[in-house]
Amino acid sequence: MKLETAATGGSKNGKVEAKPVVNDEEEDFSWISENVIVKIKDEALKKYFNQKAKIVRVVEPFLAEVEILNTTTKLQIDQDLLETVIPQIGNKVKVLKNGPYYGKVAVLESIHPDSFSASVHLQDIDVALELPYEKISKVVL
Repeated sequence: MKLETAATGGSKNGKVEAKPVVNDEEEDFSWISENVIVKIKDEALKKYFNQKAKIVRVVEPFLAEVEILNTTTKLQIDQDLLETVIPQIGNKVKVLKNGPYYGKVAVLESIHPDSFSASVHLQDIDVALELPYEKISKVVL
């Protein structure tokens, strides 16, 4: 996915707004990142299916070591078997989108269920982004 900045001069509050543009390169991108909260979507792991976990280590580009929340259980799991977690508005998220903002921590400002996207604000550089749900996830710092 490539990021394009809106040419409208930003928003009424002075923040720069950016909108995602789909790009085929995104399919081969490893989005896993340490301290991100994810949900396990591997039905073969019946005991852990739909459980939330924290990524504690990136083992390989597409393989994460996760720790199941509220336990000491650790698993290694492929990113295709994980799903991002959207926190409550006002909480911190990590940008998992390929590009200049990858890995940046932002504040979730609003969610848009109709388009499966959310608005986030990168406070340190005063940038507002609207990203698909799968390009952000709750972060524990």
